[in-house]
Amino acid sequence: MSKILALARTMKSWDPRDKMYALYGYLTVLGITSLPPVDYNLPVAKVYLEFTKTAMLHDQSIDLLYRIGCKHVVQGLPSWCPDWSTYTAGDWPILHEHSRAAKNSNLRFVFAEERELHLPAIVIDTVKKRPNSSMPPEVPIEASLTRDVYLPNMIQRVQIWLDWIDLASRLPAYPTGREDCDEALFKTLIQNGYFGSLPHHKLSDQVLEEYPIWGNLLQAYRPNRDHKEILIGAIDHAVEMALDSPEVWKMYFSDNQDPLPVINTPEWRIMIAVNVGAQNIHQWIFRMTAAKTIFITEKGYIGIGSDLIQEGDKVILSPGFNVPMIVRECEDGSHHFVAPAYIHGVMDGEKWPDNEADVLTYFVFK
Repeated sequence: MSKILALARTMKSWDPRDKMYALYGYLTVLGITSLPPVDYNLPVAKVYLEFTKTAMLHDQSIDLLYRIGCKHVVQGLPSWCPDWSTYTAGDWPILHEHSRAAKNSNLRFVFAEERELHLPAIVIDTVKKRPNSSMPPEVPIEASLTRDVYLPNMIQRVQIWLDWIDLASRLPAYPTGREDCDEALFKTLIQNGYFGSLPHHKLSDQVLEEYPIWGNLLQAYRPNRDHKEILIGAIDHAVEMALDSPEVWKMYFSDNQDPLPVINTPEWRIMIAVNVGAQNIHQWIFRMTAAKTIFITEKGYIGIGSDLIQEGDKVILSPGFNVPMIVRECEDGSHHFVAPAYIHGVMDGEKWPDNEADVLTYFVFK
């Protein structure tokens, strides 16, 4: 049932309640009969809450928590309930199929009252630092959009990637001891290179080898950069090739606009070059970082997740949940879910205790 709800999120409906009610026939055929009754007098938040809770209990799963992390449009939802009314680039979830941050521990959860989800968990870290800005959402490829939309998005994207590189470079050493901070950042940006549920669903070595090219082109215009002339020469060549493309002219130079402000923009030139010289890894990083931010934890780990993540948020691990979850404490001692995250160096159970029964405590999520 949880997978069906997740698929329905991308659909459209005139009434937001129909994101759930339209599934009745399909779910009933599958033998799921314990569904909330149809009632269009109920607030949207109430309908979404009831369906989400029903799915979790029916499946005995909290996999729908992988779907949170976007700002709620529907007001009144508990933090553990996805907002099924909207779907944006920021909903591209943190990949979880190949992670085992809580090893092979057994899932345990219980609902208390209508809006409270109780989960055992352990706090392993705290968000110490995150940049002031986050990656913008993906811009849809539409003929109606012009350079006035694309160019600012590209400029912002390049500047933020450079900020992330700077943030990681200021770390003294990476806590795992297995890699330097630059490599840890790379693996964080690509979430270790997995893109599906099967073992072979991983980026090839050929794609991974493009990352140094991507990073060097990204930083080509920085002062005192090694091999600066070679890198800028490669960018100039890529731009010359791009300017032979009618599609590029249509996107950026239509409506009799002067092309020079675009052609002379370093960020635009960089984006053109990485699309030529490191296309595969660039497209993966482009997609996997959309509407997200990186962050540094108190213990020096690099992570990536929703733009909703703030400094001071806690990092927890919970039995049966494959990735770390970022949570925020409330004044009454309960917590709100913020978002799942990829944190390099804790995704394979490195921080999961052997004596879990002695250290886990129940958290109340509202």
